[in-house]
Amino acid sequence: MTNDMKKLIPVAAFALLALSASCKRHYTCECRRSVPGSFSDARVDLGKYKKKDAEAECKSRDYSATENGVPVTRTCRLIE
Repeated sequence: MTNDMKKLIPVAAFALLALSASCKRHYTCECRRSVPGSFSDARVDLGKYKKKDAEAECKSRDYSATENGVPVTRTCRLIE
């Protein structure tokens, strides 16, 4: 192996690692809607995101409110 090739291998490995870390993957958000005494689960297909962006998108779906005098919450989590 030449010296040039020895220098190229770590650079290529780093570039491959950097590219794989920034890849977009397909994510799903699972949400649970709760009212006193009951709950329901739903999954939302988020599509392709970077993990950090998918987590933020999923968390943005959380809410807590009162509907017709009944407390309602929805909590969501990212599933892969």
